[in-house]
Amino acid sequence: MPRKVEVVIEVEASADQVWRAISEPQEIAGWFAPEVSVEPGAGGSITCGWDADMKYTTPITIWEPGKHLQTASDRVKDGETFHIAIDYFIETEKGVTRLRLVHSGVGDSADWDNEIGGYEDGWAMFMAMLAHRLRHPDWPVRQATVFRMIPVPRAEAWARLTGPDGLIQLHGDGHFGVNGTEGNVEFLKPNFFRGIIPQWDDALLNLFCEAGGNVSMITVALMLFGASVDQAPTRRAEWGVILDRLFPDPARESSS
Repeated sequence: MPRKVEVVIEVEASADQVWRAISEPQEIAGWFAPEVSVEPGAGGSITCGWDADMKYTTPITIWEPGKHLQTASDRVKDGETFHIAIDYFIETEKGVTRLRLVHSGVGDSADWDNEIGGYEDGWAMFMAMLAHRLRHPDWPVRQATVFRMIPVPRAEAWARLTGPDGLIQLHGDGHFGVNGTEGNVEFLKPNFFRGIIPQWDDALLNLFCEAGGNVSMITVALMLFGASVDQAPTRRAEWGVILDRLFPDPARESSS
């Protein structure tokens, strides 16, 4: 039987605010992908992009404002077709809105295991970003996100990212350091970090390391609010410099 990934958040926001957060391009760009376009309605589509090499369009199959949004498409793997769907279900009761995300249609064979693990951690990260955005629904929001594919095993990559000279410094007392600023750890497990930086207008920083054999994909996703949104290009450039230092590319160094 196909497997699924399910993540639930509860927020003190209206169903309309939650709907706009998952259906309007400028809102989706605040918590999911920096580049978003939406052709609304069933039969329309959502296009999300992080850079020129990471961009995709998914058809909208259900569009019920304030209640239910679904995107779905077929995917062929090892000669078998899987109908992959992502559903957002919205329910409100006593001033609290519950958003349930269900990523379904994933195969049950062992060769899907690593991918499903990535979906579980990835959606946990994105839904936490969405929940944090909905705690500040009237603030301007902007992302500063950086990706790297590196030929380093995940355990080693994570050790570099969180080491004394890494992108973040874990203090072990519920606090962390980043760019000379202190923040509060919100969630931490191997290869997955989330923290809030009060001095940057309650910015939310996510650090995520996915594995694929001896190759790791690093995601650094910073959500900035209020007056700090103008710092997004600077922060993104800083992350890039740090990642290049931690994971030097011989080809890039020889060309320079």
